[in-house]
Amino acid sequence: MPQLARWLTFIEQFDYEVVHRPGVRHGNADGLSRRPPREEALPPEDEDEVFDEVRVLKRQSSTSDSAGESLRILQRRDVELGPIINLRLYNDEQPDQEVINRESELTKKIATKWQRLVVVDGLVYLKDKPAKKGERTPLRLLLPRAEVENSLRLCHAGKVGGHFGFRKTIDQVRRRLYWFDWKEDTKHFCRQCDECTKYHCGKLKKQGPLQPVVPGAPYERWYIDLTGPHPKSEKGNIYILTCMDSFTKWTEAFPIRNKEAETIAKVLVEQVFTRFGTPLSILSDQGKEVDGRIMHEVCRLFGIEKLRTTPYKPSTNQVERFHRTMNSILAKTVSDHHRDWDSHLSFALAAFRATRHDSTGYTPNFLVLGRGQDAS
Repeated sequence: MPQLARWLTFIEQFDYEVVHRPGVRHGNADGLSRRPPREEALPPEDEDEVFDEVRVLKRQSSTSDSAGESLRILQRRDVELGPIINLRLYNDEQPDQEVINRESELTKKIATKWQRLVVVDGLVYLKDKPAKKGERTPLRLLLPRAEVENSLRLCHAGKVGGHFGFRKTIDQVRRRLYWFDWKEDTKHFCRQCDECTKYHCGKLKKQGPLQPVVPGAPYERWYIDLTGPHPKSEKGNIYILTCMDSFTKWTEAFPIRNKEAETIAKVLVEQVFTRFGTPLSILSDQGKEVDGRIMHEVCRLFGIEKLRTTPYKPSTNQVERFHRTMNSILAKTVSDHHRDWDSHLSFALAAFRATRHDSTGYTPNFLVLGRGQDAS
């Protein structure tokens, strides 16, 4: 083989002597081939599936024999598990139905899983189905009710539990344990965890009463904002300047190529002020494009009061919520290449204006044009 030939060529440059090394001194290289024999034979149909899992369980039980003995006693004394545990420990064949009929309803449910019950070191496990094809068959200990709370504490809040949410805690329990209603018990435990409830205490209380903005007439106050950058359209547009009237919720959106202050001021004057009249006030965030020197000069010339949102409180600007609606409409209508979004923008605005707004109870079309509102 070419590979062997290259090796021979490489080692020819060295002066070496081949020395025999006995197998007893080859433990570091032959470790995997010298595994000790299994201590306990398994049923032929289970050998390949659960061998590795059983070895892990044996190693864990050997490190704490007293804990294992306690679990064996608790399993046999458990009100619901005890009858099935005692039957499975001393019988390989499934018991008659007449014997099972005398037990409780939960015991009967466990009896239906008889073929999946496995005995390891005097403890009974449930052989679960692998989550994915090719994975090992997991063994889940049939957990007595007396050990449920302690086991949940170890899985959720132990040294390596991490206090994760109930979904990740359920995954940890599913890999190891089984008892009746184990999912519901796990969810309840996570919701009642003291450390988790103290940390996830919710939002801070309001520091004061809300101060709603009540406009007196249409076009008295405009909310303006920028959204982008978006994928560069075929016309070269990247950003969208959105403007919303506080009274009617009538909204305008203009695609622009840049977000310079001169561009924004030009659009506002030519497309908003000349069409709807000069407003009494304009509210924007603290971005330099909409709250800089040029914008303040435009507002001074037109006699407009320039307002700004509170820092770290973007919801003050009502047009922020419109952005979510607009982006949702555009995402469902644009082409796969996303370069025609500005061509669909006017249609998205038309749909928004023709839809009843939750805050006013009317469509913007009706409040501005006197039509577009149904009788209801």
